[in-house]
Amino acid sequence: LGALLAETVRARQAFEAALGAAVPEVRFLEPADANIVCFSVAAPGEALSSANARTSALFEHIHRSPEFSVSKTTLGADYAAVIARHVDGYGGVVDAPGMVLVRCVFMNPYWAAPEFRTALFPAFIDLVRRSLDRPPEAA
Repeated sequence: LGALLAETVRARQAFEAALGAAVPEVRFLEPADANIVCFSVAAPGEALSSANARTSALFEHIHRSPEFSVSKTTLGADYAAVIARHVDGYGGVVDAPGMVLVRCVFMNPYWAAPEFRTALFPAFIDLVRRSLDRPPEAA
């Protein structure tokens, strides 16, 4: 089971590297040491309330897609220090009581294989880019 879990962690790491390099507005919640990655989208200096709205819109866009399945989580006031650290990482302002995150769980070890990364990662990245390129009212 350890080898299986290790492959899912490698898949998560490869996913983070690919998505982070392709979409600079993606902000990963750190630390991430398992097969789960959470992220928001925010421009440098963006207020948390605005980032929350954009992250929620991204989640809805991905959620409507038949190709991928993600979940959404919201960190509340009990996570104020985590939220502050995350928002500080992109120079933003905490102006909301919680933080919305898209959550991806890598349960399939085959995602770590280069042939799957070559096929699936670009499709997910394209989906994220299309969502972020949409006008706010259409997102």
